[in-house]
Amino acid sequence: MRLIVARDGQTVVAARIAAARPLAASILVGRPAEKAVALVPRLFSLCGRAQGAAARLALNAARGQGTARKEDETERRDVALEAIGEHLWRLLLDWPQLLGQAPRKGEFLAWRKRLTDVVDAAAAATLGADLLAWLEREPPPR
Repeated sequence: MRLIVARDGQTVVAARIAAARPLAASILVGRPAEKAVALVPRLFSLCGRAQGAAARLALNAARGQGTARKEDETERRDVALEAIGEHLWRLLLDWPQLLGQAPRKGEFLAWRKRLTDVVDAAAAATLGADLLAWLEREPPPR
């Protein structure tokens, strides 16, 4: 998504948003709300869980419904794990290449496995502590 702003030198005189995902939006148009929300996570390869949670929350807000559900804790954990996985991808695969180093695929895959093994709050806390310890040991990129 891009925000395009026109200025007259000092103030903004116009603004528009250029959506980078018009195809995704067009796929949802005309579908029953529940089916559209269920489809959203499958439309996005990046952060599909977060996109799905956002769609569900938006639908609830549009209906004037609260957000508290029994599944909310699990959904929040899954979104957080997804975000951690995306950050690890950048840290271990993309950044090394940008710095002229080899991607750290083995480490990435080991962390990905750990992320998929998290099934409850205790496992999430253990993973979080291990990630923090790993980050504190890691030398900064050069």
